[in-house]
Amino acid sequence: NLISNAVKYNRPNGFVIVRLLTADNQTVLEVADSGPGIPPEARERLFERFYRLPDSEGFTEGAGLGLSVVKKIVEEYDGRVEVDSEPGQGAIFRCLIPL
Repeated sequence: NLISNAVKYNRPNGFVIVRLLTADNQTVLEVADSGPGIPPEARERLFERFYRLPDSEGFTEGAGLGLSVVKKIVEEYDGRVEVDSEPGQGAIFRCLIPL
């Protein structure tokens, strides 16, 4: 879902970077993109079921469940999900799961 979203919400000729590493006794999965970014007021709601960002770019696919499912799966492994994003600067989603 994170990779699919990074591709779907990216800009034309943008990039998606996927990294898997270990740090501080955790497995870290990062998915970064060069898309339009996420407004600060939306970041708090991103992981709510059925929440979708305002449709300013014409993206209509999806039911707004993917990120809530990602969060639930990661939490089942005692992990957490983080997002870093600024409007116009893309987004980085990070899943941190204890080893």
